[in-house]
Amino acid sequence: MKPVKDLVQIIKSPDTRNRGAILAGLTSTGDRRIHAVARTLRKHMTARDVRDYSRVHDVRMIAPRFHFCVEWLADLSDVASRDKREILTNLATMLRLIVVYDETGYVDDFRVVSSEGFVETEACRIEPYEGFLDTIAPTISALARRPELSPFPTPLHHFLHAHQSRAATLRERKAA
Repeated sequence: MKPVKDLVQIIKSPDTRNRGAILAGLTSTGDRRIHAVARTLRKHMTARDVRDYSRVHDVRMIAPRFHFCVEWLADLSDVASRDKREILTNLATMLRLIVVYDETGYVDDFRVVSSEGFVETEACRIEPYEGFLDTIAPTISALARRPELSPFPTPLHHFLHAHQSRAATLRERKAA
């Protein structure tokens, strides 16, 4: 975890120019332990940093990174209202673009399976996209209805629409 600690110090440094890209690199690993560290760094992110974070994309859906962004959206009640709209829009757009850039139709979900001695074994569980959508859609719908986010529901609704369209396309391909 030493390299992660070094990245944390870089993100906290006032001289760092692209905190968002560094945070995106950390969260794209899919490692929940790294995500726990990354959660503490969100408070250091400006609206511009979040924009930079949202512009880093993968060609596959990584469930832990997706959940990291959804949790960040849920925590927006603590953000100053001036920045809230920009941060919400960027995070919701990023979640939508995860769908656009996905090339597999599956979601990678990294989980720590067991520990042997001092070494944890990590396995990747791959699930079809449609099943993943069924588990996250209620959460996103609930976020869109939250009073503190209600002035800004449009990006979340666009996000839900993109995910539902993607799931329908994948179902059609499987049926053909």
